[in-house]
Amino acid sequence: MYKLSHTNKNVQYYYVNEQLLHYSDHLYYNSKKIPGENIIGGSLLGDNYIIINKEEQQLVLDSNLKKIQEFSNNVLLTDLFIENPIHRIASVNTIFNDDGSIVCNWVLFNYTTNKIIQDFKVKTNYCIPIYINENIIVLQDMNTLTSYNIENGTILWEFSDESLDGHILGIFDNQIILPTTANSILTINALTGVKEKEWKEIPEINVGSQIEGIIPEPSSFVLDKENKKLIGAIGTDYIEIELDTTKIKHIDISKELQKSNIFSIKQITDNPFTETHLFLTAMIEQNKEDKKWSYDCLFALNRKTFKIDWKYNFEAQNLGTHTPKASNNHLYQLDNDGTLFVFEKQPENTSV
Repeated sequence: MYKLSHTNKNVQYYYVNEQLLHYSDHLYYNSKKIPGENIIGGSLLGDNYIIINKEEQQLVLDSNLKKIQEFSNNVLLTDLFIENPIHRIASVNTIFNDDGSIVCNWVLFNYTTNKIIQDFKVKTNYCIPIYINENIIVLQDMNTLTSYNIENGTILWEFSDESLDGHILGIFDNQIILPTTANSILTINALTGVKEKEWKEIPEINVGSQIEGIIPEPSSFVLDKENKKLIGAIGTDYIEIELDTTKIKHIDISKELQKSNIFSIKQITDNPFTETHLFLTAMIEQNKEDKKWSYDCLFALNRKTFKIDWKYNFEAQNLGTHTPKASNNHLYQLDNDGTLFVFEKQPENTSV
């Protein structure tokens, strides 16, 4: 399925769409050093633009590394947009207080023209925009979700639950999918703020443990919108949750994992997947003579057969909490030593 193409050393972080942006001693785009002084970071914006963070300003470059626009560091861009990806939800004239608090002024912002498209008249402490349509924006501040009217900034609804763990699993059919610290997953209607579904019980999972019969790690799922499912792999179990029903499918894959000396799958955080495979990291069993405390691997779990179709062992360094990322033709994995492994997709009849 995949073959190791090359590695990049001393990588602090990286971003992937169909291109690769990574930061080590400097910022690189598809292995080409981005010119300029005082560059302290960067990120990808859609498929065509790069944002460069400098000490005094932010620059927007195109894929040829040509400067398109510049704006101040008090603009905080997010991943959320309406229809056009260059029109991002952003905080402008952001206030950074001496005590570490941040005051955000939320707008719709065109980062290629440095212009405000629409002022939402919403001012908050720092929080995360998670949903928007032509009428409302929903912001999450840890365990509280608040919906605002984007015409006048008035609050439409608020949902608070102490068990929310501060992030979402995704948006599906105007439903905000939320993991909790109470071993459950909730859906909140983004238009009304009403809780509509909750999943918690999984019969015959973790029998004999303190978490027998319930979802062991609610945050360890990814959203498969096309198939209307949450998919996850936790410990030695594969789990699917059907979003339009209350059905949960649980498959014990421990025997398949044992064939590859895997004893536990690591926690999922936005792991990549395809129609046929879910890409996971895991811990491998040691031999008695091994001095290294553990070994890790990256593998492709077949979502149809629940077999491991491809695996790569990391001998030199563990993976920690780093999860894989993918483009159409490449798979990426960062280890704890800052080495980025780049795997190239092989023809289907090649067994690598």
